[in-house]
Amino acid sequence: MGKNRKRSADAVRLRQLGVILLLCCACAAVGGGYVYQKKVIYKLGREIKQQEVAGEESRRRNMQLEAQVAQLKSPAALEERVRAFQLNLVPPSQNQIIRVGAPASAPPVAPQRPTAQRNTNTRP
Repeated sequence: MGKNRKRSADAVRLRQLGVILLLCCACAAVGGGYVYQKKVIYKLGREIKQQEVAGEESRRRNMQLEAQVAQLKSPAALEERVRAFQLNLVPPSQNQIIRVGAPASAPPVAPQRPTAQRNTNTRP
């Protein structure tokens, strides 16, 4: 009978060792998952920060461009460029201005343009 008791004790120890090994592997897997999740969270936080910095830079650049467009559209800047390129442009007179969207009761009179004469001669 001594042999049977020894074998059953070894089986119990082997079963306990298997359970302990399984619990250790489960703890290691949970720990590895925790570390992986922390790594992912850190990476996403870094990406969010980079996106915020890029967005702020884009907003700042957009404001600079809007200011530049406003400055280039100003009458003083336009007149300066006309002088710089020697275009000899002058503002239109009142009879050259046609207003769109005027009330129907008093339609604006459009200036008459001279009609060009077409050459109706055919080639010989």
